[in-house]
Amino acid sequence: ILAARVAPEPLAFLGAGLLVLVVGTAAAAFVATAGRSVSVVRRRLIAAASVVVAAVVVGALVIVPLGDPAVPPTPVPGMELADLPSGSRIAYARVPGDPSGASSGDEPIVVLHGGPGVADMRNDLVFFRRLAAGGREVILYDQVGSGHSGRLDDPTAYTLERDVADLGALLDLVGARRAVLVGHSYGGTLAAAFAAANPDRVAALAFLAPGAIRPHAVEYGTGMVDRLTPDRRRTLYAALLEPRALFGWLLTQANPRAARALFPDHEMDARYDRTYALSAPGLYCDPPPDPALPHGLGFYTNAVRRTIPDLRPALAGIHVPAIVLKPQCDYLPWTFGTDLVAALPDASLVYVEGAGHSLYAEKPDGVFGVLQAFLAGEASPIAPRTDLEPPANFTGPLGAG
Repeated sequence: ILAARVAPEPLAFLGAGLLVLVVGTAAAAFVATAGRSVSVVRRRLIAAASVVVAAVVVGALVIVPLGDPAVPPTPVPGMELADLPSGSRIAYARVPGDPSGASSGDEPIVVLHGGPGVADMRNDLVFFRRLAAGGREVILYDQVGSGHSGRLDDPTAYTLERDVADLGALLDLVGARRAVLVGHSYGGTLAAAFAAANPDRVAALAFLAPGAIRPHAVEYGTGMVDRLTPDRRRTLYAALLEPRALFGWLLTQANPRAARALFPDHEMDARYDRTYALSAPGLYCDPPPDPALPHGLGFYTNAVRRTIPDLRPALAGIHVPAIVLKPQCDYLPWTFGTDLVAALPDASLVYVEGAGHSLYAEKPDGVFGVLQAFLAGEASPIAPRTDLEPPANFTGPLGAG
């Protein structure tokens, strides 16, 4: 792993690892037999045998592919593929607006999924296509590196800045000067970053259990694990700590290019599908017995760390309607929602009880009612909060002030 930081070619960093393994194992064998009535020849034979056994065992653990079935994402009728100027290949689907709808504008609604890398266009369409009844076209797409969209040869190119540029290029592609952005989780971070960089291209903003809009010293991405039963948590940890899987994760943190050279997208995406499915109950207040799970998740776009700048100063000058829906059982901090409400001059906060991070899957009718009223310029059926203090029954972390 240390060698991979400077040499991304597998032959180079695996050769360095093998050298350390050989020298370390041989030295350990010599130390273990020191002071005993063992001839030099036998000590050398023991050292050689130890090296062979160690190399075979470690090689079997970290070289043999993980073997998870690579299940492609479910096909979506009418989906199209587009090659954007950035080099990203994007999959997207369009739902025409109902001409008889009562929307207060004609800009399309663009849905931004979370993760990064958790694209679920088929299941998301079931919910978000209902918004087209208001009269606006609804557009869903898989961000690059996930779902039906293409993967990048260089995983370090998965950045928030690239996602912002891709969103702008998608709007150009569909002929939209402005759009209503609906962002879930990391999609909320993306919506905020796009608005900060392109305030004239945003007609309204809706955030569903949004991600961060400023740097945080604490990582919250694994908070859903705390909501799992002990048995399920042990099963998840067993999958995460399997030697090759752990090696792939550590290598990605050291040098994503080196990791992808040894661990192809299809293998790591399949493992991400598996671990996401194991952790999915943590996304709900009351987990369903058989949740609709996505396939084709993007490992590298999720595992490569993104830099989140402080977006609050730029958002302070954006005067468009905005709403933040914060669920009761969200594993993300309360402040991820209140940061947006405090930064955006025309934002309101709606607290959704009985819902977890997957709020529109757990409380579809309630969330749809709020979004429908917001898009029509009407009063929310769930009264917005009059203060930014967390309710007594909020079960997630509070976050930094």
